[in-house]
Amino acid sequence: MHPGVESMKDHLLRDRGRPEIPDSWINHQGIAIVCGSIEECWDHDPEARLTAQCVAERFSEIEDEMEKLSSRSSSDEKIPAEELKTIPEEERQMIAGQIDEVKVAVESSVSDEK
Repeated sequence: MHPGVESMKDHLLRDRGRPEIPDSWINHQGIAIVCGSIEECWDHDPEARLTAQCVAERFSEIEDEMEKLSSRSSSDEKIPAEELKTIPEEERQMIAGQIDEVKVAVESSVSDEK
């Protein structure tokens, strides 16, 4: 059963609850950056929260770094396949889906801010 709107408001506003981010995400070098940004977006002080523009810039920087890593000419410089497999496939798919959802929301917010 899913919580109702009022119980979610109580949990988020009164109790300051937030979803739990799995340790495997926090401890992963690449995903930890995304987790940090997510947590900054959840700050209870509205002035301390990241703006949509800041989130978009961070994600853009992450994409740029990923492109640099994947486009290196020498295979010795590329990330070993074993390291890419440190996150279970189910979690990788869930993360990819959540990142896509965040991108859509951020793009929408950025265009609304302009």
